Amino acid sequence: MRPGSRKKVQAVLTIAVAAFAAAPAFSQTINSPKSGQLTFGTTLTLDNNSGLAAVSPGTTLDLSETLGFLFRSETSTQILEFSGSGGLGLTTVPGGGSTSSVTKPTGALRYTRNAANGDLNVDASYWTGDVNSTYDADPTSAVSLITDTGTLSRTRASFVGNIMTNAPLSFGINGSLDIKNYSGTTNPALFDETTQSLGATANMRLSPTTNGSISVTSTRYSSTDVSSTSYEALDLALGLSHDLANGVSISGNIGYQDKRTTASGATTLALGVVGGVNVTKALPNGSVFGSMNVDLSGPAAANVLTVGRVLDFPRGTLSASVTADWLAGSPMRFLGAANYTQQTSDGSVSLDFSQSISTNNLNQDIRVSNLGVNYQKSINSVDGLNLALNLSRSEDLGGVAPTYGRATFSAAYSRALTPDWDLSVGYSRRQSSGSAVATATSDSLFLTLTRGIQFGF
Repeated sequence: MRPGSRKKVQAVLTIAVAAFAAAPAFSQTINSPKSGQLTFGTTLTLDNNSGLAAVSPGTTLDLSETLGFLFRSETSTQILEFSGSGGLGLTTVPGGGSTSSVTKPTGALRYTRNAANGDLNVDASYWTGDVNSTYDADPTSAVSLITDTGTLSRTRASFVGNIMTNAPLSFGINGSLDIKNYSGTTNPALFDETTQSLGATANMRLSPTTNGSISVTSTRYSSTDVSSTSYEALDLALGLSHDLANGVSISGNIGYQDKRTTASGATTLALGVVGGVNVTKALPNGSVFGSMNVDLSGPAAANVLTVGRVLDFPRGTLSASVTADWLAGSPMRFLGAANYTQQTSDGSVSLDFSQSISTNNLNQDIRVSNLGVNYQKSINSVDGLNLALNLSRSEDLGGVAPTYGRATFSAAYSRALTPDWDLSVGYSRRQSSGSAVATATSDSLFLTLTRGIQFGF
């Protein structure tokens, strides 16, 4: 697509956002009764290797005081929520002395609005913490498996809006922003990133069982890696879905992608057709599904085939799928995914396994595998037990990029002391390993005392 055409499409998206923001369906102010909650927490942690260093510098004792809050306003058509947490921490330094710090400030905002002929959803969040603690926040990301010094701050925001939803022709817009900022790190694989996207969609109800769509999405990415990698992508797509009488749903899409990537001052183009087909059949105890996606925008055709099954049980669900991923002229790669949840008479059990392939800043294909297991048990009306295990591995499919592995096991016992006061005590073990790093482990004991206060205003 020529640069002039790209500017015209982006101008259309900008006008669409301005028009949507001015729509009267979302102009009502919030004047409903409001409620809130304050949470005060004191945590004492004893850790023999808090930084997951190859050679532990010694045991640390950490005392933190945290304040959390949640404000909520709700009416029959809209919800506004604002939450956050922060506090102060005091940590003893091995060999003597102590340091103080602000403890992982976080914040989140959520707004939803449902009108007679439209809806709007807005989400925003902020998170900051040690690089080593990002694995606990997102164990499925390859970069979170890296152990290092320093901190990460992450800001996310997104919105999705639709108007004329009851009409044969409706319109929607969506946008997102994701900013990652590192400070005090040493690993070159940890670098600042910013991703922005903006999209518009027109949905057409062709019949009671058939729907069509036209969408355009613009994405921009920039980073501070050694190559100063950035890209701009424009995606155009046509979609069609149809429901058959025998419980089969078929959907398909075909589009065109224009992606321009710049690294070390050189620009490469990825232009071509992308498309896919999805089929789902409802069964008495769940469903079966399959999909086929083709990407012809790169130097070699990329194909992804997925088949899966969902089983519904009286008190749980099991879903599993197998994916075949291959590039023209390259060996086929297989990925698996499974999710199981079961409610028991006194708790719950869940298992989640996933594998994904992504491309890092060195243009290497990375496979990330993650297994999470969680067990919760209510001993009685005031006592409870929670066990959790997470195992993750990141590896290069060509055998060039470093392999990283992380594992975390935790066991916690909780007790409601009063309707407002809760006590939790437990043990946690962390491990970091890889082909280019030494194996490091950490054992910690923790005790947390919290008090929650609910109020209306």
